[in-house]
Amino acid sequence: MTTPTEFDYDRYTYFTLTVEEGTTGAEIMADLSGKLGRLEAVLLGQLGEITDEWILRLSIPTNVLLSDREQLDHLLKTFADVPGIRHSSVIQSPTRRSKRALLDLPAPLDHHDQSLPSQT
Repeated sequence: MTTPTEFDYDRYTYFTLTVEEGTTGAEIMADLSGKLGRLEAVLLGQLGEITDEWILRLSIPTNVLLSDREQLDHLLKTFADVPGIRHSSVIQSPTRRSKRALLDLPAPLDHHDQSLPSQT
């Protein structure tokens, strides 16, 4: 599993899955097998350093899925019925405005940065 650096919302929908500790990707994919109809699912990897947040990619464009509330609800219920998945949500495509806002954010400080004043 590898975490993507670029999402392709025109071809896929991405979900975050919050899983129970000790749950494996193979278990999740085995439980999802056959429950998604013709949609192809790929478990891409963990969300950063958080080990209980995973990214799942489905072979349906984000705007198509979000415009079909019935199918979206069905998928979310399907995920909820899978043992080991505690929560799921759609990762929505960022807007131009939100992309600009993210680009304007300062770089995060390293928590070991010695240039910060002491808190003693």
